[in-house]
Amino acid sequence: MKYEKAVKRIISAAVAVSMVAGLTVSNAGAYIGIGSTVNAAESTAEAPASDFNYLFNTDDTISITKYKGTAENVVIPSKINNRDVTFISFAFDGNKTVKSVVIPETVREIGTQAFHECTELTSVSIAK
Repeated sequence: MKYEKAVKRIISAAVAVSMVAGLTVSNAGAYIGIGSTVNAAESTAEAPASDFNYLFNTDDTISITKYKGTAENVVIPSKINNRDVTFISFAFDGNKTVKSVVIPETVREIGTQAFHECTELTSVSIAK
């Protein structure tokens, strides 16, 4: 539990620094422009698994590789097929619809270009 909280804080700090500087954070892989916000959020209704392309990892976890849904506000599910979602990579790359994303506490890593050219994105939250 301590590890998960530490990872969540590190990701939050990295994304916050990225937004203030208006730069890409290489370990988070996300470009989020100035004026965006990062919050610790209470979870709300999760998007259905069918809204995502994903891979089964060898450690019985899930990596999300693409968001296919049409919602403006997305809550990434903490589990898909009873497996923790632990990695997000390219999920919102090039998305022109999404305005906010809530990342579950199960996510340990945000990979390369997870939010690259997600032009309408204004808020990224880490679930409590």
